[in-house]
Amino acid sequence: MFELPARWTAVLAAVAAAVILIGLGLAADVGRPYPGFLSAPDFRVFPVDPDVRDAGLAFADRIVSVDGASPATLHERVRTASGPVRYDVERSGVRFSVVIPPRTLTAAHLVRHFGVYFVVSALMLVVGAFVLAQKPGAGPNRRFAVYMALWALSNVATPEAVLGLRKLTSPVVSLIGVVLSVHGAILFLTYPVNPARLAWLERRRAIPRLYAAAAAVGLATSAVVTVASFSGPETLARLYGQSIAFPVLMALASFPVKVWSLIDTRRRAGSPLVDQQTTVLLAGIGLGLGSWLLLMLLPLVQVYEPAGSPQLGSALVLLYPAAIAYATVRYRLFDATLVIRRSLVYTVLAALVAGAYALAIAAANVVLARAELARSPWFSAAFMFTVALVIQPLRSWVQNAVDRTFFRERQDHIRALQSLARSMRGLLDLEEIIRRLASTIESAMHVRDPRLYVGPPAPALSAVVATAPGAVSRYQVAADPSFGPLAADALHAYAALGADVIVPLRFQDELRGLLVLGPKRSEAPYTAEDLALLETVADQAAIAVANAEAHRQVVDYARELERSLMIRSSLAKFVPRRVHELIEASPDASLLERRETDVTVVFADISGYTRLSSRLTPDELGAIVERYFGAFLDEIVKHGGDVNETAGDGLMVIFHEGDHARAAAGAAREIHRRAAELNADLPAGVEPLRMHIGINSGPAALGATKIEGRAGTRWTYTASGMTTNVAARLAAVAQGGEIVVSEATLARLGGGIPAEDLGERALKNVDRPMRIYRL
Repeated sequence: MFELPARWTAVLAAVAAAVILIGLGLAADVGRPYPGFLSAPDFRVFPVDPDVRDAGLAFADRIVSVDGASPATLHERVRTASGPVRYDVERSGVRFSVVIPPRTLTAAHLVRHFGVYFVVSALMLVVGAFVLAQKPGAGPNRRFAVYMALWALSNVATPEAVLGLRKLTSPVVSLIGVVLSVHGAILFLTYPVNPARLAWLERRRAIPRLYAAAAAVGLATSAVVTVASFSGPETLARLYGQSIAFPVLMALASFPVKVWSLIDTRRRAGSPLVDQQTTVLLAGIGLGLGSWLLLMLLPLVQVYEPAGSPQLGSALVLLYPAAIAYATVRYRLFDATLVIRRSLVYTVLAALVAGAYALAIAAANVVLARAELARSPWFSAAFMFTVALVIQPLRSWVQNAVDRTFFRERQDHIRALQSLARSMRGLLDLEEIIRRLASTIESAMHVRDPRLYVGPPAPALSAVVATAPGAVSRYQVAADPSFGPLAADALHAYAALGADVIVPLRFQDELRGLLVLGPKRSEAPYTAEDLALLETVADQAAIAVANAEAHRQVVDYARELERSLMIRSSLAKFVPRRVHELIEASPDASLLERRETDVTVVFADISGYTRLSSRLTPDELGAIVERYFGAFLDEIVKHGGDVNETAGDGLMVIFHEGDHARAAAGAAREIHRRAAELNADLPAGVEPLRMHIGINSGPAALGATKIEGRAGTRWTYTASGMTTNVAARLAAVAQGGEIVVSEATLARLGGGIPAEDLGERALKNVDRPMRIYRL
């Protein structure tokens, strides 16, 4: 749909209005007398009519006086003359006089000498609007639209300022010319995309500085022309030549800059697409811009006499924006083979339809003996109805016949990939899918290193396939303005993978992986048909991958179920006794739900564990710890506690039934007693193990706790909350052989157990100091 943002519509409309106003200014002189020739602001003539040339005037002759008066009065003298006008003329330092009668300026004169300029400007505005409408947000498209607007204005303002009778646009032509040359150079410095050059331009802020310099120089030259127009003829002639020289030199200088930019971009990119784009653009510059410089601009400023009308150069310049527009809009690969194939198909199809029509008429005439049948509208309607029914299968048949005859290799690899797509539907082995896909693509399309990646791709590539839903070549990323700021990171990701093309694997709107292809062995580019075929293969591969992953999950689940049945009895050894009882009572684990319960939590750690681990081998240390903890477990179970967690040198025990505070204290004393017994049997040289224990009582969230992460979900049965945290801090305060309890626990024990008041202590991660006791 052709649609432009409002501000761009206003800009292009304003330029179009300016072009129309210039045309109306020229048209206002129709019907008025004019000398029979056109002249520049410095009074050098540009002969127009043949009789003027016969009278003795030649290209670039300079008018010195008109009827003996200043040449500045030329048009006034012509308008008021009642007969021929005498002109004093200078040519190569020699002066002479010519007499020429005035004549009337007609619309035919204007159309013949200015009409092409306005047609070309209108076409430029249309092309600029069309390209901009494709991608209004793309930088190259916006720059191109501005380029066309500037050029459209310059294309009519320049001949009016040089050749027009009133030269109304003279003050602005220099400004437009300088800005146009600089903007054109910037367009080719930034398109096609050249990341290294763009980075260099951005670091030095070169683009805004170039625009600022162009505006300053253009305004200065415009001011010179304005001042010169109010000066005497000699001053005007001298200043005009100086002021017009700079815009012309800028236009000539920008030509090699554009050519160099394209050649440098081609050298750096090294891609078929950029090669083709730069070839088109170089041809447009050489033919279009070169013709404009040689046939229009230089003759208009009277560097040399043109072989024909300067409007020829203006018409040929259309090759230039046409080349830019084509390269800008058609960023996908140029597929000449596809054009040839389709041309052949439709040529054969048209011949078959025409032949069938002729045969049908001949047969009807023979069978029915009615010569007027061919003129019957009913016969034509019936024939067209039949063609409509059979045209699609006929086109497919012709397409296959052309491919078999002229494009056998392409037909073969299409069939190979289609056969692959069908075969993958029944595959459930992911490795086999990947192997078969890579080998078939490699052999059919002669691709280097095709690979299939399952899973989420790199963020840069995810952004690419989110922008373009189908297959994307790296050349497309480099040239397509829609990728914009994504291009640099995406091209780096392509280079890291050695990829020329990536094809997303989507299943039910979910990206399941990427098909990555390196360059073709022939170095030929991927055509639009190649990309479409790869998208079809990728769609089938996505389904096959999804089926394979689902099958693997089912197999894994079956294996896990078998293993779970095998280790059920062994697993019970690692589950707290209370948890085991709850699960047996409620297999759906509803009794494990977290609920606030009054509990007593015990933390017990081995003093000197780190020092002991540095002196013993892991096996020796493990045997000792296992022996001690085994003895402790007997006492804990005897007192009704559940070992919730063990970690190297410590364990956490929960008591939550009956008089759990007294049970916890009794278990702690028994742990010290059993530790003392076991210490007596330690080998010589091994320091006795001493336990430091912290006990706290209070409310806690008791039950199952779910921990979720990338690796999956894990459940633990524990008591969580401040009660547990304080118990751990009390264990840290206790010394070897000590039991430290909180005030809440001591209150539950009653007065029968002696305890030493250790005062208030600040505990880590506890807001207020707590009073603690040593049993």
